[in-house]
Formats: sequence, structure tokens, C-alpha cells
Amino acid sequence: MSTRAWTAFAAVSTLWGIPYLFIKVAVDDGVPPVFLAWVRVLMAAVVLLALSHRAGVLKAALARPLRRWLLLYAVVEICGPFPLIAAGERHVDSSLAAILIAAVPMLVALLAIRFEPAERATGRRAVGLAIGFVGVIALVGLDVSGSSKALVGALLILLAAVGYAAGPMVLSRHLRTLDPRALMAVALSIATVLLTPAALLRPPAHTPSTDAIISIVVLGLFCTAAAFVLFGMLIAEVGPGRATVITYISPIVAVALGVAVLGERPGAGAVAGLLLILAGSWLSTDGRLPPGLDRMAVRLRGRLNTPKPDRQQDVAEGPSPRSTTMKPLRPLLAAVLAGAALLLLAACGSSDDNDSSSSAASTQAATTTTAADSCQKASLKLVTAGQLTVATDKPAYPPYFVDDKPANGKGFESAVAFAIAKQLGFTPAEVKWTVEPFNSSYAPGPKKFDFDVNQISISPARAKRVDFSTPYYTAPQAVVALEKSSAAKATSLADLKTAKLGVQIGTTSLDATTQTIQPSAQPQVFNDSNDTVRALKTGRVDAVVVDLPTAFYLTAAQVENAKIVGQFDAPGGDAWGALLEKGSSLTPCVSKAIGTLTKSGELKQLEAKWMGAAAGAPELR
Repeated sequence: MSTRAWTAFAAVSTLWGIPYLFIKVAVDDGVPPVFLAWVRVLMAAVVLLALSHRAGVLKAALARPLRRWLLLYAVVEICGPFPLIAAGERHVDSSLAAILIAAVPMLVALLAIRFEPAERATGRRAVGLAIGFVGVIALVGLDVSGSSKALVGALLILLAAVGYAAGPMVLSRHLRTLDPRALMAVALSIATVLLTPAALLRPPAHTPSTDAIISIVVLGLFCTAAAFVLFGMLIAEVGPGRATVITYISPIVAVALGVAVLGERPGAGAVAGLLLILAGSWLSTDGRLPPGLDRMAVRLRGRLNTPKPDRQQDVAEGPSPRSTTMKPLRPLLAAVLAGAALLLLAACGSSDDNDSSSSAASTQAATTTTAADSCQKASLKLVTAGQLTVATDKPAYPPYFVDDKPANGKGFESAVAFAIAKQLGFTPAEVKWTVEPFNSSYAPGPKKFDFDVNQISISPARAKRVDFSTPYYTAPQAVVALEKSSAAKATSLADLKTAKLGVQIGTTSLDATTQTIQPSAQPQVFNDSNDTVRALKTGRVDAVVVDLPTAFYLTAAQVENAKIVGQFDAPGGDAWGALLEKGSSLTPCVSKAIGTLTKSGELKQLEAKWMGAAAGAPELR
């Protein structure tokens, strides 16, 4: 590979290691995957269209014979992978997603058997690809297989990898003569048009946070516009097989960012997988360094080795960059792998004390063994001395708050917050409420509040960035029906056995319906919440089963003339906890207060008052 190729290789490896972090930030903020893909593609298309038009290279990319290949490239390289990766990252860490994309060179090798004989991996390259593929298997087998959602996320990302493998082959065969700016400008424009209908059907449910907006801008301008141009240059230099080896390097960037910024902790599978992938990357490029570094290695070897008469000529001439032997690179490979191993093992080792919080947030939150005197009012470390600062979003909706006034003590979460404050020794007058948007509440970093109550579900991903108390509420299931429906008259679970029930796939509501209600006919299953609500509105089903917080939202904002038929207990409901800054010394004290409220029955009384029959959600037995 030439110096130009290695420069492009380094730049693209970095730019394509960054996106996984920003995709994770955006999807965790609630930005739908297809909308995220559409916005970043649209931004990149606008930039590259302007650049290619100004350079006078756009016309060639609009030639009729190339249109079908540009369409195919846009579909397999952009329209498919971008939404699939974002959807997958809703269920897996950003670093794991990046490592999974390392399957691309192996998939290129498999596709080459049929479509690209010149790119077939043989000899040393075949061994390297095989080693890398074993790394992917180790990653999936050890870190993903235990969770069905994580497995789905991993499969979506691997499916995206198939597109990433096919795209460079299309480009190399049919589009490599085009200027990279024009090629990518047209492909991104086509992708924008194709993604527009789906994006308009699934816009964000709320205004994205500042972090999410910044993430989208970085994804569009740098990780898409700039990276695609450089990637086109790289493919033209070295071909698609070697170009896609960047997918071996970019995980290093992604893992480092995931650990440093998001608090992710690679598991054993990630450590084994990434080390094997690094080895495979090195071998799959024939074990060569950039020419400049290669010559330096040769000169260094000549200085360190004792000259021998029969080897003087070899040392003096030095091997050419394209015939460098494997031997001088072995120490470098060992150093790279050892360094990566130490880095990843240190990252995993440093999480030993926090593993319980990463795998089960409620376990971390339940630690209440702090000495009693540390939870005395005078000993608490607060944002403002002598004052307990509690956060929630605005507007604050019922039944969690009343009249959009958290400080009035009315509503479930307002009452819970004041009850916690009382246990900590604060009077109502010593409690100050502040506004904190939901999506920024669990972002990493310092907090301007002592704790936040805002229907925030405890999850392992969030618990890597913030602390959670023990749960103060676990959501039951609820049945929602139109007031005119026969199901609306039900007063017990038995009354619903003959009803046509609808439920969203992949939710705890599906298990609750089949195991607790046990209807005589199988419930109708829908792909997403929009389809479920539509079925209720059109009368396709008599009622839908959702968790109780969703039921309150449906009847208040989404479905007119609907009512909550009732609620019932079922395993697997979301648990809500008070949210605190990561490592807050107040966490065990808040957990202790909630434990006292639970033991005394006061928490159950507050739930019954504000989340029960009085709120329009009677209990179904």
C-alpha cells in the first residue's frame, strides 16, 4: 500500500470508529434509527453535492449507464446499514457494535468467491480473515448470547455488515472511475430520497437533547461526508478487500470512546474477540507496514543485528516496501496485541467493583450498608447546603404530578419525593424543585440536583452513567379499551378471556397477556406501538395490553374516548428509581429511605392513592 493509501486508511479508521459513540447517544435519547440515518445522510448529501458541483466533477456521476449501480450502492452501503446499526445499538453497547462490524472483511471474502475472484483471500490473508472471524464468534458467544434483545441487536448489526461488504465490491467493479466526491454525493442523495418516507413516518417523539443534536451533526458532516470521500479514495488505491480492513481498526477507537465517555466495560468476549480481530487484521494485509515505517524497521534491524559477511549485501540494499518479510514485524504485532490486551483487561478489571451495577442496576442501587451517621442530615453532601434539590421534567404530567406543580406534593412522584425527603430529615420548605429534561437526566457528568424522579426506568446501560436508588415503583400491566367496546365493561381478568387483545411484540405485556389473562384466542401481535394504537382506534382489537404508565399516556394523549379498564400485576415490569450523579454518596441514603417507606407500607399507600382506582386504573383480579 502507498503512503497515500495508508493516510486515507488511518483517517477513515478514525472517522468510522467515532460514529458508534454518537449513534448510541442519539438512539438512547429517543431518536428513531431510520430518522437518525436520514438526517445524517441528508446533511452529508448537501455538503458533497456542493463540493462536487464546485469542483466540476458531478456531471460524470449522473451518466445514465451508472445510475443502476449508484442505486444499488446507495441501498447496500447506506440505506440498509445505517438504520440497522442504529437499531442494533438500542440493545448493545457502542463498542460491541463496532467490533461486530469487523465481520466485514470476512464477508467480503465470502462474497468474493462468487463475485470478485481477484479479491479472494488466499494464504496468509485467508488465515488472517479466519482468525478475525473466530474473534467475532467469541464476542457473540460470550457477551451476547445470554440476552435475547442483545442477540437481536447483534444480528441487526451483522446484517448491516453484509451491506458494508457488498458496497465496496459494487464500487470497485462499476464506479471506481468516478471522483469520490461526486460518487458519494449522488449515492447519498439517492439514499436520502429512499429513506425520506420511513423517516417522516417515524419522527422523534420529542425534541432531541443538545447532546443528540451535536451527535447528529458530527455523524452527518464528519463520519459520513468526509469519511465516505476518503473511503472512496482508499478503495481506488487498494481494492475493496483491503479497504474494508478499516473495520478491524475502528473498533479500537470505538472501545476507547465507549469506555472513556459512556462508561462501557468490555466483557471477556469483547477482549478475546478484539485481540483475535487485531491479529486477523495484521495478517489479512499481508503483515505489512506503511512504506516509511517499513524502511525504518529495516534500518533498525540492520543497526541492531551483528553484521555477517554473507548478509552484508542484504542489509545494505534493504528489502523493497512490497517485499518486506514477516520477521521484523513480529515484535510489533506482539507489542500491539499485548498493549491492547492490557488496555482492555484494565478496563474490565476496573469494573470489578461496579459489575453489579452494569449487569443489574437495582443491585447496585440496593447497597445500603453505609454507616448510619453518613445518612444524617448534617452529613449529607448536597448541591446546596441545607437544601434538598429534587429534579423532574417540565411539563410534569398527572398522575405523577398535579397542575404541573411538583412542589405542591400532589401526584405519585411528587408525594414519593417529599416522603424520601422526610426520611432524610428535610421539611417540605427545605425541598427545592428544579427542571431537568428526561433525556439529559441520565447523561454522564455532574448534576445540578441531588436526585431526580421522572418515571426513569432502571437499566444496565443507564446505570453505567448514573446512580439509581432501589426501585420506588415497578410498573404493572394495564388493559386499555375504547369506551364503546365490550371490553371496557370488564371488571376482572376472567371478563377479558374472550376479548380480542392486541399487544406489541418484544414487550413484557405479551408474556403478561398469555400467562396472566390467558385469553381463549391468541392475542394479535404488532410490530410497534404505532401499529398497536392504530389497531385499537380502528376496532381491529377490543383492547390492548400495555404497562400502566403507557396506558395513562394512551388515554390522555393518543386515543380519544379510551379508558383504562384496569391494571394487574405481572412479572417483568419496568422498575423506576431515583436518579443520582454517578458515585453519589447520597445514593445509599436515598435507597435506605425508600426501603423504610416500603417496609412501613407508606409507599404502597401512595401508589394506591395516586396510581390506582382514584386515578382511573382499578385493579383487575
